[in-house]
Amino acid sequence: MTPPRGLSGKGLFVFLRGYPWLHLLLCLAPLALLLIWLALTIGTGRDLAAHFTDLRLRQPALTTAMLAVTYGAAPLSYGAYAWLFLRGLRAPDPALLRLVIAYALVQICISFLLVRCLKIAVGRPRPQALLLGAGYEPFTLEHGNHSFPSGHTSEIIGTCAPLAARRGRRLFSLGLGLLAALVGYSRIYLSMHHIGDIAAGMGVGALCALVIHYLSIRGIP
Repeated sequence: MTPPRGLSGKGLFVFLRGYPWLHLLLCLAPLALLLIWLALTIGTGRDLAAHFTDLRLRQPALTTAMLAVTYGAAPLSYGAYAWLFLRGLRAPDPALLRLVIAYALVQICISFLLVRCLKIAVGRPRPQALLLGAGYEPFTLEHGNHSFPSGHTSEIIGTCAPLAARRGRRLFSLGLGLLAALVGYSRIYLSMHHIGDIAAGMGVGALCALVIHYLSIRGIP
């Protein structure tokens, strides 16, 4: 079946109506609930940063585990899509190949370039820098002021949600959502991001998922 070309206003409505929103929700819900719980039980801003700074000193083994999660998620994601690409070549499976190519394009254009531009333009201090008295510095290249939004979060949501939409299994989608929540938590635990940064990263990741799904069913121009 040839994928549809072009997208009119009516076509956009049909696309959005047909999108598997339940599976996107299952990918977002665990992390969203975690953020709400952290905000209600610990607080935000300096309170949250101080809490996790103290926790890292008291729990070195957990800190090591969170470092493994935060830096291992991207290689795992790329490896999964590389495997899918090889699988699509062997089958052959054009739909699977479109998914992987769309994923690569969107991750470069949105999850990487857009997020980096926002980080530089906003200049929000990371939690550790905030504790040291740093403030907002828009249009800076200083890493300590590149907190908003969370690139790791946008990347993991943009990775998991398209897989959930393709698979269409609730438990699978929820499992991917728990993985995304773990990555988001690791960024907060390591004082690399505020709660708002993670929430914004979720929004960017959800946008990535929509674009990837659209390109994968429409075909790559």
